[in-house]
Amino acid sequence: MSQSRSSLPILKWVKQYKKHFSLGLLFVALTNLLDMVGPYAIGRVIDLLGTEDQSIWTWLGVIFLAALGTAFFRYYWRIHFGRFHMSVAHGLRVQVFNKLMDLGLDYHSTNTTGEKMTHLTQDVENVRMGVGPGVLILVDGLIYTVIITPILFYLNPSWAWKCLIALPLMPIVISKIESLVNQLYRQQQDAEGEVTAFAQENVSGIKVIKSFQLESFRNKLFSTINQKAHDTGLKTEKIESLFGPVFEAFVTFGAVTLLVVGSKDVINGETSLGAFFAFYQYLRRMVWPMMALGLSFTMIEEAKSSYTRLDEVLKRKNWLPDGELKPKVIDTISLKDLNFKYPGDKGNVLEGIRFDLQKGQSMSIVGPVGSGKSSLLKILGGLIPTYDNSIEVDGKNWNELDLENKKSLLRLVPQDIFLFQKSIEENLYLNPYAAQWTHEVLKQVQLFDEITNMKDSFKTQLSENGGGLSGGQKQRLALARGLVTNPQWLLLDDVLSAVDKETETLIMEQLKKLHSRGAQHFIFSSHRLQSLNWVDQIIVLKDGSIEAKGSHEYLLEHSPTYRDLYNKPEENKKPLPELDGGL
Repeated sequence: MSQSRSSLPILKWVKQYKKHFSLGLLFVALTNLLDMVGPYAIGRVIDLLGTEDQSIWTWLGVIFLAALGTAFFRYYWRIHFGRFHMSVAHGLRVQVFNKLMDLGLDYHSTNTTGEKMTHLTQDVENVRMGVGPGVLILVDGLIYTVIITPILFYLNPSWAWKCLIALPLMPIVISKIESLVNQLYRQQQDAEGEVTAFAQENVSGIKVIKSFQLESFRNKLFSTINQKAHDTGLKTEKIESLFGPVFEAFVTFGAVTLLVVGSKDVINGETSLGAFFAFYQYLRRMVWPMMALGLSFTMIEEAKSSYTRLDEVLKRKNWLPDGELKPKVIDTISLKDLNFKYPGDKGNVLEGIRFDLQKGQSMSIVGPVGSGKSSLLKILGGLIPTYDNSIEVDGKNWNELDLENKKSLLRLVPQDIFLFQKSIEENLYLNPYAAQWTHEVLKQVQLFDEITNMKDSFKTQLSENGGGLSGGQKQRLALARGLVTNPQWLLLDDVLSAVDKETETLIMEQLKKLHSRGAQHFIFSSHRLQSLNWVDQIIVLKDGSIEAKGSHEYLLEHSPTYRDLYNKPEENKKPLPELDGGL
């Protein structure tokens, strides 16, 4: 299926940065005008050589001043055009990054990190080259053509039409080459994105690759993917390489024609040697406009392909509904036959979920692996949507709540822990108002002493994704990061699975104290049930449906799933060993 291509919004960018574009265009025109003075002035000097005419010194001065002015104006068009296309790239990169931050899990779970990085780097750079150097070269070439063509006809109309007779064929050749280039650019960019994605994935997963001795296997896979990108790039390069030689061939044809028809006029004395020299220099200058057309079309076409990829991201709608209600607190959350399935799935992940959660209550969601616990928490945490009006907040539709407000009242700490490549302190202070809470919170999660015993304490720099911390330390740091934001409900998705039983018990005692004095309330998801029997409500999920709900005592009697999970041998609940070593 052919894919529609987006047009570059050059006019929009020109209006947005009109000062630098206009000045750049003005200085290009002035540079080209002064550059046209040289051949004519040199021709005049040639004709005056060997004579007593003192005007030769005037023409030599003209040559010097024209060269000086050309250098001056060329410097300033580069400054202003540079500011223009760098501003375009800066604005576009910010726009794409903000969109990536805004898009939901439907996009991020189906697109690789490498592809997103390609959007922010190579695609934006291609657009910059297209609207900057690409447009500049095109404008420069057109100005040259507009100036030189009349000069050629002014100097000698007969020579001019004979030397330029082949130029009308050029647009036909351009369109043929351009159509071939268009077909290959998207293939090349997709192949390069695949290389980036594969490389990023393997660098991120280097510990697994080392542990399972997959180096040779992954090297072969990379070679295959890289070879595909190499072959696609070569095909594109072969077509691109036609532009310069084809365009220069037209001008070379003109130069040969000049030698044939012009040399006779010089020998017969009908034209001076200086006029012949000037005409030849202007004709040779037509090489650049012809090459500029090919080069600019190449850059602009590549920019169009990259912008098409970026435009697909920018036009993508967020799958999360966003309302206008911004309650300071929530008194009641009611789920009424909630059904949910992920896009592309045949069956529901959650079906017929019903419960009420009151202000001041904590809740635990338990069940075997794959029962839908994480999906339910992601819905309540505002990460995945519901469209069936099955959730109400204080009598209002869930989707009428402002998305950011919803996330601030119900903050999710997910299973997948991600720590930024910053200091421990910076990882904790994601919320700008969190500093006053930090030490107390770290004591609650049993991490304060461990951090202060580190060489650099809170300034300890973490490597990629928290490398250097143990799995349990990562989870406790993530839990602390959630606690310092102080939401009404903190949603914890099995965040203590890598913590030993003794430490987990101490942490749960602290969380229980926070709950009992009304300072914080929780919605837990966990496989370990012994430490969660104090919550106000326990819901047991099985195969996406509620098997039972109630107190710990009630569920032991009425829920086979809960009873099996509770009586599961403790050795089966211990966390798997971590590849990372703790500090």
